[in-house]
Amino acid sequence: MYRIPIYTLSIDTMKEEYGVSVMSFVKDPAVGKNFITLCEESTIMKLSVNEEKRIVTGVALRADYPIYRQTREGKEFYFTISPDEMQNIVQKFMQEKRGDSVNIEHGSDAHVDGVFLIESFLLSGQHKLAYPEFRDVENGSWMVSYKVNNPDVWDAVKNGSLKGFSVEITGDLHEQTKQELSRHRRLFELLILLD
Repeated sequence: MYRIPIYTLSIDTMKEEYGVSVMSFVKDPAVGKNFITLCEESTIMKLSVNEEKRIVTGVALRADYPIYRQTREGKEFYFTISPDEMQNIVQKFMQEKRGDSVNIEHGSDAHVDGVFLIESFLLSGQHKLAYPEFRDVENGSWMVSYKVNNPDVWDAVKNGSLKGFSVEITGDLHEQTKQELSRHRRLFELLILLD
């Protein structure tokens, strides 16, 4: 793991092709967190089949969290996103009105009907009180909530086939400084201990 390079990701907000193009519902989110479902009582709990709100809330992107990737040629790397850069990414996503650009498992369909964004925020300590499941998620991470009116997607959420979010993002990768690398190496060690 220590031989795999770590980069930081940034976007050029002036370039149309940069940023998040699609939010994907996936079985295995790279951010290491599943989404939660909200019941009619507006509290976080397991699904109540009789009183479904059909809302899922979760982490779209984690700030300062190493995400593993592999190129088509098989080259492995990790990338992180700073809280400041996360703000640029979220603002561009909202400005471009991409909240209903949803697919399943990064499939070729750029849009799944009946699934749309209803909430987007950058996580802070205040939010962690409301969402105890995300207390260990880094401040500055991008959180989203989607309303799921599509019955097939909702059934997949309920049966556990879809568990979280994954974004399709275009940006630039930059080598990290020695200080950034040192900080992320410590995070890797902590993640290994937790596993």
